[in-house]
Amino acid sequence: MRGRSIAVLVLLTGILWCAGSMAQARSEGGGVSSMVAQVAGAGQAGNSVVGLDLRIGGTEVAAPQKQAALAIAAKLKAILEDNPAITHPMGYSLRIQRAYGKVTDVAHFDSGLPFYAGVFGTVFGPNVKPSATSFGNPDFGIYANTVLQCPMQEFSHPLAQGTPWRLGNLPVLQGGRRTGEIHGYAIYDGQCVIVTRSKLAPFRPLTVEEYLQLEIGNVKARLDSLHQRYAGRKLDAAMQAAIEGADKQLQNAITQLKQQIAGMSAASRQAPAAVQNRIHGGQSGER
Repeated sequence: MRGRSIAVLVLLTGILWCAGSMAQARSEGGGVSSMVAQVAGAGQAGNSVVGLDLRIGGTEVAAPQKQAALAIAAKLKAILEDNPAITHPMGYSLRIQRAYGKVTDVAHFDSGLPFYAGVFGTVFGPNVKPSATSFGNPDFGIYANTVLQCPMQEFSHPLAQGTPWRLGNLPVLQGGRRTGEIHGYAIYDGQCVIVTRSKLAPFRPLTVEEYLQLEIGNVKARLDSLHQRYAGRKLDAAMQAAIEGADKQLQNAITQLKQQIAGMSAASRQAPAAVQNRIHGGQSGER
């Protein structure tokens, strides 16, 4: 089973990334037009439509920031439109839309910056004239100031009840397996390229010690929740015994994690952390 690296996102200025099959086609030496035509399987002229601007996520973006984001998105859109595969599609139709946002709804991802901006495209059959007012799943895109929808996701421990981990103010990400390189930039999972001014990745590996400290914090949070839930309540003997058993189990888990850190060498503590998703008895977990 493949271990997935966990990284702490450290955003730099000027981050730009593109994802989707178009980026993959370019990394493999093919052009955008040849890739899309192969997917569509037809050679007739298609339609190219500009869709409505969209806010990604439910969090409001202040008007000046929205204006700045859309200005960046317009520049990204112009980059795409330099390619005739976008403006004059053959064998497929396209809808291109500018987008902006701050925090996503699904992953709760926050870049830590005032906004992110981008443009994405959705591919249709050549006979389709896409609606400019509809939204569809993006097939490719370019975004600035975020790794949104790149093959990395915010990491949430199974016991964290869906709450993404943070190391201070930095989000902890899972994924991002490096599979190649194009023009000096890394390709992740064969479909995403992250571009920075320095060509350095906008994140670094989470160390084993940092991972274990986050686990300790996670267990402490569960212990605090247990105490708060039953504080001041009158309990029967069976319930009291169950709570005491749970308390002891959590306290032991904290002790074991601290002992694990204490028994490690300095090099082991600073080694990159990785988790491995497993399926056992119908449940997934990390190791």
